[in-house]
Amino acid sequence: MNMQKVYALIDSLQSLSYMPIDLVVNKAVKGIDNFFHPLAIMAQVTLPDNSSLRSSAGDPALQEILARFEKNFAGLDVGSAQFVLEGVDQQIVTCVGLHGGEGISGTISVLNSGMDPLKHIIRQVVELFAGTIVLALTMRPIVRLLDLDKLLTEILPKIKHFGVEGVLAFFRNDPSAATWIEPAFKKKLAMTSELIEITARKYEEVPLDQRKGIVTFLPTGRVFENIAWCQFPSAGKAITALFGGKFKEPELVFSKFRSLLADIDQPVSYAEIVQMLKHLKQDHERIVKGERIAAILETAVAINHEINNPLTAILGNAQILLMKKEQLPEDVAAKLDTIEKSALRIRRVTEKLMSVVAPITTKYTDTLEMLDIERSSEPEKE
Repeated sequence: MNMQKVYALIDSLQSLSYMPIDLVVNKAVKGIDNFFHPLAIMAQVTLPDNSSLRSSAGDPALQEILARFEKNFAGLDVGSAQFVLEGVDQQIVTCVGLHGGEGISGTISVLNSGMDPLKHIIRQVVELFAGTIVLALTMRPIVRLLDLDKLLTEILPKIKHFGVEGVLAFFRNDPSAATWIEPAFKKKLAMTSELIEITARKYEEVPLDQRKGIVTFLPTGRVFENIAWCQFPSAGKAITALFGGKFKEPELVFSKFRSLLADIDQPVSYAEIVQMLKHLKQDHERIVKGERIAAILETAVAINHEINNPLTAILGNAQILLMKKEQLPEDVAAKLDTIEKSALRIRRVTEKLMSVVAPITTKYTDTLEMLDIERSSEPEKE
């Protein structure tokens, strides 16, 4: 036998363990098809939730023949069998059952020419594929259905301080229903073809006018400073999540969402785990930086609230007195000037704190670092 065929068979069998659940049967059919090039092949698997995975290849008319065999074979108490078609010269149907302890069942049916030089091993190879499918499916949860309502309700409060004000999410393979959620508002909506098409592309590749136009598809009257979206692997599928809000760094929001999603729905497929490890380090660095900025901004809000009220009174009174500067003793006027300048400096500092974009520290003492507010905040606009 051609060793290249053997290597291809081994690769096909091994790769089934790494496939997303909904692609396993399709991959197995392609593997058998590449190995034997049968006249027709059909496979179906029923999962514990009674959903089915089906795939086929070859002549549609011959697939109908296999469908009848598949139905009859399901009633037989055997693991596999071969049948010679009556009235048809040199054609053999091989049927193999799939039975898993986790409630998995199904069949693989193959129609081959009796002249095929590999006919003597067809049954064994199909049994190998059937066993590997069952093993691939039982080694991980078959049904990992995520409730998007619950998912977003849990996640939104944890990304709010990054400037996220609303989230839309849907499964890419089932865009018929999506969930939009804000802190005090939640709604199911049907995805439009335009929004599905736009969010299939990377947000940075979409023209700004199209990004702004997305708001017309959302069940909210709010206008967001920024809108960004990304795809996240989950439950063997892909979730598209679209974020609206005041955030400046979409990648930080994506990182935090991906991290929270992994906590709720642990990745189990090989592809998902590889993706998770790929993003882990950079996500961690972004999240740490983002959490520091969020903590600084929360502190800045508290400082502004607690300081600006009395500061306004101090500054206002000092400026009122300075309006009568010529009537005041020279030393008093000088002290009022100092009070006004100091109050204005405090106000500028609190404003700078509110515009921190990247925390940069500088040495304060031998053991303490302090935030360099000037270098950490956004440059003032001209």
